[in-house]
Amino acid sequence: MEDRRAEKKVTPTVSRQARKEQQEIVEELSSKSYAKKSIKFMLLRLLVIIVLLFIATFVGLMIGYGVIGDGDMLDVFKPSTWTHVFDIMDGTEK
Repeated sequence: MEDRRAEKKVTPTVSRQARKEQQEIVEELSSKSYAKKSIKFMLLRLLVIIVLLFIATFVGLMIGYGVIGDGDMLDVFKPSTWTHVFDIMDGTEK
């Protein structure tokens, strides 16, 4: 029994004020979390990559149609061009 009493005396008790201060410190540190900043930068990088992919696709289409295909570079954006391409793919036009 004496050992149990000694164990109880050894464990420190934390006052309510100290707990409240610790909780405030934890909340302050978690609000400035690195993870939140990291997510913002990750989404920004993802957006930049998607925009660069679209730009590369359009430039590639223009070079492929205009330089390699000997057509006008801006004709690749006309709907009639793509209708013609899909007709050839479907076999309705040769």
